[in-house]
This record gives sequence, structure tokens and C-alpha cells, in this order.
Amino acid sequence: MKITKRQLRRIIKEEILREFNPQARARAQATRSRGPGGDILSQLQAAVQEVVDGGKGLFDISTILGKAPYGIPSKTMTSPLPMVMVNWEGKKYAILNAKYAEDPDAVVGKFAIGIME
Repeated sequence: MKITKRQLRRIIKEEILREFNPQARARAQATRSRGPGGDILSQLQAAVQEVVDGGKGLFDISTILGKAPYGIPSKTMTSPLPMVMVNWEGKKYAILNAKYAEDPDAVVGKFAIGIME
């Protein structure tokens, strides 16, 4: 498995935050200990809202999900549709442009969030 310089920098920053910032450490631990699907959905909504408020795009969601306080691993995809995929406790969640979604679980700004079946 290869790690890019950008990924390594991000990992180092997260570790430094966890080590020296007790509040960030507590939030990261709380985030990882949460399990139910509804709770992860609210975390995804909060992350997407952060992107919408910042005027950023779809691919910035993956970056924000990986940072504290979320700490949620995600993967960016461009085929068949541009989307961000999150695997969490055996379930797959997709974040994509709302115009491509049918019956999403949540809509935040122009983005839709849904559980893949």
C-alpha cells in the first residue's frame, strides 16, 4: 500500500492534534465509538454542511470527513458518478450531487446522502 506525501502530512497532523489537544482527542474517540447508522448519518450531514457553508465542492467532503472531529474514512469515486463513498460497520453510504439521487436519506444543500442497498 502506497501513502502519498499529502496523506502522510494529514496523518501526522491528526496525530499531533490528538496528542496535544485533549478536546479533539475526546471528540475523535467519541466519533469512533459511535455505531448506529442514524448517528453516522448525522455526522455525514454535519460534514457536508461544513462543505456547503464553506462554498467547497464534492471532493472536499472526503478531506473534511478524514479530519477531526469526524475521523471517518472515505473514498472519492468518479465512475460511474462523481461521489464520496463511506464504508461504516458493514454499510455503504454515498454522498453525491442531489440531481443524481432518487429518494435520498438526507439532502444538504446540493448534495444527497444515502445508504447503498
